[in-house]
Amino acid sequence: TMLIVDDQRLVSDALRMILMFDGYEVQSAENGREALTIFEVGKFDLVFTDFEMPEMNGHELASIIKALDPLQPIIMVTAYADMVVNMTPALQVDLVMGKPWSIDELRAAICKVLPPERPSAGLDMK
Repeated sequence: TMLIVDDQRLVSDALRMILMFDGYEVQSAENGREALTIFEVGKFDLVFTDFEMPEMNGHELASIIKALDPLQPIIMVTAYADMVVNMTPALQVDLVMGKPWSIDELRAAICKVLPPERPSAGLDMK
């Protein structure tokens, strides 16, 4: 199951449709606080979070999630990829993916962060 956190409905819906097409179960949240409520009661193979969101940004959300589960894979999807990457090592995500992204970039990012021993769902991710 994947968790998508993005305050832009269009972005969240596009990501959701692709992931569901690839066979993943998907839950979504519009902000970090809502995402934490969902995260605390569920188990997720991967969390996607935007960086710039109201109430709690993606950096804050990722830090809290990693404190709760240090092994939780997180991909930050942001239009500010260059700026966000420079926050490393303080940044608590496994990968930063820039917006806009292609389906191939999305699938490659998933393959990079999910351990090979986890069963992959969906289509062949070449």
